[in-house]
Amino acid sequence: MYTEGWYKFSGNENVLSKPPKPGQCGSSTPVWFNGQYPTTYAEILTLEACMVVNGTDCEQSWNVSVMHCDEYNVAYIGSPQYYINTACGRYCMESLVDPCSNFSTIAYDFTRHQDYGDYIHNCDSLFSGGWYYFEGGYSLSTTPATPGQCGSRYPIWINESQNTSDISTTSSYVWDDPCHMHTVVESSFDRTANYTLAHGEYEQCDNMYGIYTEGWFKFSGNEDVLTKPPKPRQCGSATPIWFDESQNTSDISTTSSYVWDDPCHMHTVVESSFDRTANYTLAHGEYEQCDNMYGIYTEGWFKFSGNEDVLTKPPKPRQCGSATPIWFDESNTDPCSNFSTIRYDSTRHQDYYEYMSNCDSFYSNGWYYFEGGYNLSTTPAYPGQCGSYNPIWINESQNTSDISTTSSYVWDDPCHMHTVVESSFDRTANYTLAHGEYEQCDNMYGIYTEGWFKFSGNEDVLTKPPKPRQCGSATPIWFDGAYPTAYGEISTLTACLVENDTDCHRSWNVSVMHCDSYNVAYLRPPPYDINYGCGRYCMGKINSGGRHGDGKSSSLVKQSIGQNVPIPGVYP
Repeated sequence: MYTEGWYKFSGNENVLSKPPKPGQCGSSTPVWFNGQYPTTYAEILTLEACMVVNGTDCEQSWNVSVMHCDEYNVAYIGSPQYYINTACGRYCMESLVDPCSNFSTIAYDFTRHQDYGDYIHNCDSLFSGGWYYFEGGYSLSTTPATPGQCGSRYPIWINESQNTSDISTTSSYVWDDPCHMHTVVESSFDRTANYTLAHGEYEQCDNMYGIYTEGWFKFSGNEDVLTKPPKPRQCGSATPIWFDESQNTSDISTTSSYVWDDPCHMHTVVESSFDRTANYTLAHGEYEQCDNMYGIYTEGWFKFSGNEDVLTKPPKPRQCGSATPIWFDESNTDPCSNFSTIRYDSTRHQDYYEYMSNCDSFYSNGWYYFEGGYNLSTTPAYPGQCGSYNPIWINESQNTSDISTTSSYVWDDPCHMHTVVESSFDRTANYTLAHGEYEQCDNMYGIYTEGWFKFSGNEDVLTKPPKPRQCGSATPIWFDGAYPTAYGEISTLTACLVENDTDCHRSWNVSVMHCDSYNVAYLRPPPYDINYGCGRYCMGKINSGGRHGDGKSSSLVKQSIGQNVPIPGVYP
């Protein structure tokens, strides 16, 4: 234990809590703990470490922290002090078991007697470490044995001339001691203060290439981290890191920064996806992704990757991508006694008019009360009123039962997470591909992965059939059906590929969601036909006042990163 840190014995034994004698525990200056061990999980107590010197039970002492961990304790200890006139010290271990009542029996075997001479292959290596008793009450021989005796090439005997107190029964070191279990980072010149990052040179960030996980580390050449401040760009980094030794170590907590198995730190992450929200409804004939098979198939602590909570109001069957969705009932929480107070602010009144940067986005979800008993205004507010560019008011004409009390949007809601495809004139029906001109295939340049998309100008995919070679493609694609019009509404439209003068030679279903003044659609790369072309989604006219070029309310396409939104239908 030559470095400071948390330790335990491999057999979960404690450090001895009564004074040993000099020479015991394999040391002329053994160390023991004076005090009471903690008994409650994560409880930390301070004990006194005592070194036995010159027959004195506590000649030298220092404080140590001990934490209880279920069936064992761990202690934050350092290397015992070295005294040139005495010795170096060794922590004394107490036994958890009584050897006289906890032992294994070795059956009687006449070939184990020392007067039996034969080179047979008797071997005791199959016995594990522990206390043993010879059947019949025999003891190990104290007379030197020679090869061939006791039926073995390598007979074992006890040399009584050696003090047994010098023999350690513990493991040679703690297996997870950081001095033995650590990651080695390659020592390199560009990590030293002698190396300065050149202008235009990229730095090698440790969170990507060197020390990208938490743990114990050392440099391959055993160098220490610099203990004086380098300058920016030295050590191959614009922001080099050094260790400040001027801090009093008494200010540093000797306890663990957190309990390692705290659920806030040790849990399983379930991927957040749009098809888990109440905005997604399972299509008829579509298979659901059961949690007991794909998501939460073992008991334990879980959270969603986007930190969303489980819904706290009942969804309908087939919402959340399941015929039997699950929600949490918070009905035991009374908003009248569980709320936060927003302090009075004169700039919140509707008659206050100034473009200030007041913003309530720092408030978390929950119930709130305005100091003074004020209510939210039910009169339409305009930019600049209430000291905000975007004042909020309550529209009483809307049925509150239609309003979700959950977060205003799920982080991977397609209206917020999607891929934008550049709007261009050659995607419209007004552009016709010239003979000999190569088309820009969506499965290579635009929509080459499945996901949510929209055009940069908020145009929709055309809803009437174009002709071959229009929209910059020999096989343009259009949508047959009506776009959704309510926020969050999802409609299923048919994607049609024009081929051989047939308006819908191939077709597949797509999902389209309405997002305020536009729609988003879940698209797949178009199919490729070597004889005709590769397909390209056709864009309607530029929207004006929220209207489509073909007279329908505006739509938009969007992709949710990492989500698994099933789309009805497949390519034929």
